[in-house]
Amino acid sequence: MKLTRRLGQRLVKGWLLLGLLLGSTLMPQRPALSAATVPIVFVHGYGGSARSTTPLIEGLERAGVGHFALRVTVDRTGGLHLAREHGGAGAPLVQVVFQANKAGAAAFTRWLLAVYARLKARYGVRAVSAVGHSLGAYAVIAGPYNGVLRLNDPPHQVRLAPSGQPSQQRPGFAHLLALRRQFQAQRVLNLYGDVRDGSASDTAVTVQSARSLRWVLRDWPVAYQEMAAHGAAAQHSRLNEGNPVVDRALRAFFTAR
Repeated sequence: MKLTRRLGQRLVKGWLLLGLLLGSTLMPQRPALSAATVPIVFVHGYGGSARSTTPLIEGLERAGVGHFALRVTVDRTGGLHLAREHGGAGAPLVQVVFQANKAGAAAFTRWLLAVYARLKARYGVRAVSAVGHSLGAYAVIAGPYNGVLRLNDPPHQVRLAPSGQPSQQRPGFAHLLALRRQFQAQRVLNLYGDVRDGSASDTAVTVQSARSLRWVLRDWPVAYQEMAAHGAAAQHSRLNEGNPVVDRALRAFFTAR
């Protein structure tokens, strides 16, 4: 999903709801990023690590969409550490890793905005595309959108109207609605999973919760797409680990004109 975020404001150009190479700090022959490029930023979820988004990055590299340009590690105090810094063909792929990977949504969002600010200050980047998995998607815009399975969203309790409006609003959903005016996008791709075990979920997030994003973005004249992955490979923690539906959707999304 593509969200564009004007980096001084709270604007995103593209994102995706899904969900270790040790790099040396080498100066590239070509800049890793520049003001003329739109990097694709990858954000892992709760308890995640570099391993969570590496398969997605490698998949886009193999497809010729971009190159692994930069890893930004956010330490437990919020300090930013940049490594790899490689130039190459295609879009720069930027991996964000939170050392405090269970700090929660507010911290993830705050740190991600600091990463955006660093990309702007250091490279002149003015817009990004973003791929977020699980809580990483929450940091990008927010999601799971209307509750979490086993926490506050039992299966089949909430229904979606044809417009995408949920029959019940879980805690936090009203907050998203209040913030939706801050979100600006050109295109959005919302990928979600259904393992088809009768729960209508990916074992962590229900289908209704994922798809309720449509109602949040109802006022935006954006190209909004939804796509489902099914079966065992659509389990929440496996959506970003070589799922063929996700890989194909990513390639198509980032190569579309």
